[in-house]
Amino acid sequence: MAFFDSEIVQEEAKHLFGDYQQLMQLGSDYGKFDREGKKKFINTMEDLMERYRVAVDSAIHAPAEGDGHDHRNHHAHILFSTRELTSVGFGAKTRILDDKVTGKEETELIRE
Repeated sequence: MAFFDSEIVQEEAKHLFGDYQQLMQLGSDYGKFDREGKKKFINTMEDLMERYRVAVDSAIHAPAEGDGHDHRNHHAHILFSTRELTSVGFGAKTRILDDKVTGKEETELIRE
């Protein structure tokens, strides 16, 4: 069996394609990151921080201008820590997203 034919790779490819489709919708979902769209995005980031008790950093990007660029490519990059954020700094590693029991469910919640 070839690597790309494996069930695991095929399943991950489906998720990546779904994630890509969601990124393409961000422009319309967040109003191309206008004032209201940015507020909605920030609320989403705050929800992630509260749910997982982690540090979250993000950058919002407008599409590049000119020929050959997709004018719909409003998007954001989101990074968050693997450790819980406590009142005194970083604490224990958060395992809810990579846990065999809770990881898949939590990832699906984020994708929604």
